[in-house]
Amino acid sequence: MEGKLRHIAILMAVLSALSCEKQGYDGGNGSMVPVQLAVRICPWDDGRATKGNPSIITEINENFRGIDDITLLAFDTKTTIVGTDRSIFHPYFLPGISDSYSSAAYNGVSYFPGLVSNNNAHLYGPTEINLPNGTASLLAYGTTPVVSAGTEVRTLHLNGALTATGFGPMGELRTASEVSFSPVPIYGEGIPTEGQSMAVILNAIAEAASYTTVCYYQVRSGEWRSKTVSIPWNESIGDSRLKEYFQWFTNNGRLTTGSGVCTEFMLTHLYRNLSGFTSYETSPYEVVTSNEFYEARKTAGGEKLYYSDLYNGVKDLLLERFQDLLGEGLIQIEDQTVSFSDPDLSDYPQSYGLPDGAAVISWTGTRFEPVSETLDGVAPLSSYCYPPRLWYFANSTLSTSPSDKTDVFISDNESWQTDILSTFRGGKTVHGETKSVAIDDPLQYSCALLEASVRATTSHLDDADGSTSTYVTLTDDCFPVTGVIIGSQRSLNFDFTPQEDAEDYFLYDDCIDGVFLTDTDASHAQVFHTLVSQTPDGTPVYFCLELRNDSGSSFTGADGIVLPGAKFYLLGNIELPSDHSYVRVFEQDYCTRINCIVSSLTEARTAVPDLEHPRLSMGLQVNVNWIQSTPSYYILY
Repeated sequence: MEGKLRHIAILMAVLSALSCEKQGYDGGNGSMVPVQLAVRICPWDDGRATKGNPSIITEINENFRGIDDITLLAFDTKTTIVGTDRSIFHPYFLPGISDSYSSAAYNGVSYFPGLVSNNNAHLYGPTEINLPNGTASLLAYGTTPVVSAGTEVRTLHLNGALTATGFGPMGELRTASEVSFSPVPIYGEGIPTEGQSMAVILNAIAEAASYTTVCYYQVRSGEWRSKTVSIPWNESIGDSRLKEYFQWFTNNGRLTTGSGVCTEFMLTHLYRNLSGFTSYETSPYEVVTSNEFYEARKTAGGEKLYYSDLYNGVKDLLLERFQDLLGEGLIQIEDQTVSFSDPDLSDYPQSYGLPDGAAVISWTGTRFEPVSETLDGVAPLSSYCYPPRLWYFANSTLSTSPSDKTDVFISDNESWQTDILSTFRGGKTVHGETKSVAIDDPLQYSCALLEASVRATTSHLDDADGSTSTYVTLTDDCFPVTGVIIGSQRSLNFDFTPQEDAEDYFLYDDCIDGVFLTDTDASHAQVFHTLVSQTPDGTPVYFCLELRNDSGSSFTGADGIVLPGAKFYLLGNIELPSDHSYVRVFEQDYCTRINCIVSSLTEARTAVPDLEHPRLSMGLQVNVNWIQSTPSYYILY
């Protein structure tokens, strides 16, 4: 469909060239001029940045990945293009630039498809492009080729995603403001079926032991009667273990993660505790009211009923419910390990590309419910988006020449400005005698780069339990960093600046490998990178580090127990410098370097907080290294 729309657009562009005066253009009498077009890609020595696994998505040492889907919009504006400027022609689509290099752009037969080494220039031949007479500036857009990662979700995470608007066919010539880019949500509205199915399983267990039937003697009438007495498993008196199991199972009524990994571990932990539980509570069960006394018996006139009988009965009912779920094919139990029969439940919400902590469940006091809307500072699933795809972008005036410029596109001409662009005439307009055109400014990177280092201040981190006996001892690989979530991601204007009053999304990048939280000094802190869209002026940006508990033990975080194998989140924020030397946290074509320092796990969370309106304590100390230019290195996505 995309290719079909492109052909339609080209056809409309050709037809419009025959009637440009009717479309509002009269600067060049509607004629098209075949030209050479010289473009330059952002220079390697300026650096720009990175994304994902460097072994897969890296442009370093001139390992250029190429550019696909190059689109031009022509304007007669002789300055930088603004949103209200109207193009003089429909979008023009160029062949991509390959990932090849050459010492010259011309090999005697055809123009080289890649870049000229050393100056990173590319030359389109006149058979590849015609520009409208009167063109003085261009908007140029291009994307990197997509690297497949298997499933669509994994491919989108690895390559990033932005939805481009404004390049398709239109009845009239468009203004620059009609081009925009939007974050791609990872999931839509509502609760996935996996979240609902898990709540059904949890509720089947939570509600199973809400009562136990006992027999008691009624003194007034002298008659034995069988009555049902409600003995919830969270109201144990002498033997408090069942109550502790219940509080652990329901997280004391607080929000907790409803991921498949955590839920399976929670069910396994409960099943093993129940299987090893036997109560020996010797207090007899008696009921006393204002005018009656009930002495409970196991049978009419039989032995007394003790609280141990009730507790063991509750345990039996819970284990029976596990067996019921097993018989219904909803769970599997092997070596006292409980897992879901449906692998989609086990992989939820990772199968959707969402962070584990986004799948939140809440104990209402009577049942479990998956959270679908913002609740207690937790954002809905629809708030998360993929990282931005890397676009190349130029908003540039042109230089022109009446002669062929093939001979200047050689490897020896290392300086675009001195060796190549100086042979053109700057600030000029395309006309009938023009043979060569250069886009003055290089195609830059449309997004920003986050470079984050991660380290701990000590090898023994305290948790929210408050006891020194529960300190978490760090090893080299017990807490891998598995992702980062960054707020303030919005739809973007034609120039990749954030739109005012647009909805805020939370970028989730899970393509982070080989980075661990360890006790080290700043010089040995481990580093990861991710691409970020430019953020609004004058506002801090909140973010979360996602880590996995591979320590083999549980610890207590701010919102409950962090189980072995579970992911947890540390919240931080990036503040603008007080001297106002920078007006935005993330800026396209620039790198923001931060140091994330962990001194405690007391603020670790199992549920991802709402980064748009955080009301929580920070779990990270963040030091920001503000830089005034792009870094001296680059790893490009």
